[in-house]
Amino acid sequence: MEWLYLHMPISGVDLFWPGLVILGLGVGILGGFYGMGGAWMITPGLNILGFPMAFAIGTDIAHIAGKSIVSTIRHAKFGNVDYPLGVAMILGTMAGFEVGAQIVMFLERIGKVDLYLRIIYLILLAFIFSTVLLDYAKLKKKERLARERGEQLDKLASGVTWYKTLHKIKIPPVMTFKEAQIRVSIWLPMIVGFATGVIAGLLGIGGGLIRMPALIYLVGCLSLIHI
Repeated sequence: MEWLYLHMPISGVDLFWPGLVILGLGVGILGGFYGMGGAWMITPGLNILGFPMAFAIGTDIAHIAGKSIVSTIRHAKFGNVDYPLGVAMILGTMAGFEVGAQIVMFLERIGKVDLYLRIIYLILLAFIFSTVLLDYAKLKKKERLARERGEQLDKLASGVTWYKTLHKIKIPPVMTFKEAQIRVSIWLPMIVGFATGVIAGLLGIGGGLIRMPALIYLVGCLSLIHI
């Protein structure tokens, strides 16, 4: 049954190639249903198939880069990209990526990379899941109270409003981001970019899973679909 295995020369492992096909099919189906990228499934999926975690992360990041460029170009045509905000986040993200990559290499040297990253991955998914549920519950409560008052809730209303507290921190320089319709300290998107960059460098996941919620709940970027 050797023909069922494909040798990966860089990582030095043999992968069950039908598993790769099934993984790709699953990512495509879920992406078609929910409009989400497959990074949050590809990294653990490759690892389950036998791909070392460090190589799974690097491989996933490589395919994210090209997809992100194409997506940005497409969204820019609809006015959904705030370039100054994107640049501010990129500066933080690059530094965060490097920190995340260094942590992965350290964990690989001590032989704990698979164990620790799996635990971090589970914690991250649980946190995002609970945050989305909390946001939904609070938003429904706001809608109910608005109906009782005979009012209509703002279409851009959010249940979780952590960004309102963060917007009060006016550490210079403070910038107005026209497309995102927010005025904040430039350090806010840079720090959020750094934090999400560290997570991306650690787990190889892209913007759909971590940066999009961060833009909504932390930066308050409610008027844009994606950056």
